Amino acid sequence: MEKLKNREIWGYAFGNLAQNMIYLMVSVYLLYFYTDVFGITAAAASLLFLLMRIFDAVNDPMMGFLADKTHTRWGKFRPYVLFGSIPLAIITVLLFTTPNLGPTGKLVWAYLTYLFYGVIFTVVLIPYFAMPAVMTQDPNERSKISTVNIVLSTISALIISVAVTPLVGLFPSEQIGFPVVTAGCVLIAVAAFYICFRSTTERVVQKSETQYRFRDVFRLLAKNTPLILVSVGYIFYSIQYTVRMAAVAYYAKYYLNNENMTMIILLIAVAFGLLGTGVALPMMKKWGKKTAYLIGAAIGIVGCSAMYFVPKENITLILILLGLGQAGSSIPLVATWSMAPDTVDYCEWKTGIRAEGTTFGAFSFVQKLASAIAGALSAAILAATGYIANTVQTQAALNGINSMMTLIPAACCVICIVIMAFYNLDAKKMETILATLQSGKSE
Repeated sequence: MEKLKNREIWGYAFGNLAQNMIYLMVSVYLLYFYTDVFGITAAAASLLFLLMRIFDAVNDPMMGFLADKTHTRWGKFRPYVLFGSIPLAIITVLLFTTPNLGPTGKLVWAYLTYLFYGVIFTVVLIPYFAMPAVMTQDPNERSKISTVNIVLSTISALIISVAVTPLVGLFPSEQIGFPVVTAGCVLIAVAAFYICFRSTTERVVQKSETQYRFRDVFRLLAKNTPLILVSVGYIFYSIQYTVRMAAVAYYAKYYLNNENMTMIILLIAVAFGLLGTGVALPMMKKWGKKTAYLIGAAIGIVGCSAMYFVPKENITLILILLGLGQAGSSIPLVATWSMAPDTVDYCEWKTGIRAEGTTFGAFSFVQKLASAIAGALSAAILAATGYIANTVQTQAALNGINSMMTLIPAACCVICIVIMAFYNLDAKKMETILATLQSGKSE
């Protein structure tokens, strides 16, 4: 099979820039928007996140199955990225609008827009995530794709962290600023999705003629042990990341008593995250994907847990530990996205069925499940500790906000290490699997 061109690797990564820009806009700012701008209580937001994301996640296996059965002149997955990007952009802007409604009307609006956002995001995201499995079967090329992906997603995070808060502040009110700034972000995302579509090629096809039906989906997933381990590990990785990002605005505004620190914290997180991404590829080449994952998670534990005990007056040490934790926890993310396409080959080797869409449908399911849990957990912590928007917070509320930035992410990293200790799809085994598949056989 021909080697991937740099144009394809970077072009695919533009799709990650696009989806991450939308994802971060929602994960970092939507809870704050709901509680402090739109006027929904933290408890109501908690229930909304939990119910809607779980409902949305149920669609993922169906979307994966549908994508696997799609056949067009552009391939199975690329058309969804192209044609789904515009509806996704529109619904994302609607998430951050504030129609003049009463309390009940606001809740209905929030539920409907969040529901449709999740469904449309699924239509774009699952085919996009499945594309590396049909672009190449070379594990090293997949590692390059994963690394470049994280680099461009870091750029999108930089845009969100540096630009959003100051740009929103330029408008007369946050009710006006948020939808306008969101519109600018999604326009960039749509352009990046188009670059992704134009730059990539789907070239890997299943050699066997074995077909499967929707009722076979869960049987396939149950036999894919590496996918199960990577997915469960990703649940806890996503929880730590989402909880931490959701806490940033509260941490700066109430714990550090300086709203301007929001941008600085996000900037530090992005810069050190990029550092972690930069060392991930050489670590995976030297020690393997699993070992790189475990080392990164351990560094994340040290940085996050130590940060909890630093007095809030010591801003310098807080930022150093924040960067250390972010650099470490970026390495498991790169390793995860390099491992995920390998599990597609494992499934074909194990069962004779190549199901990229179904595999990444399951992967997206756990990501959304984690996002639902993390969003609900974040809002629940605020509610349980007595958080009240735009007032002086109690010590219990401040401790809760501090834990969201530190102890909860550290605990999630510990769980990730325990889970991934059982992952055994190493380079030697992948060589055996790929050689078997090239011969047109399976186990």
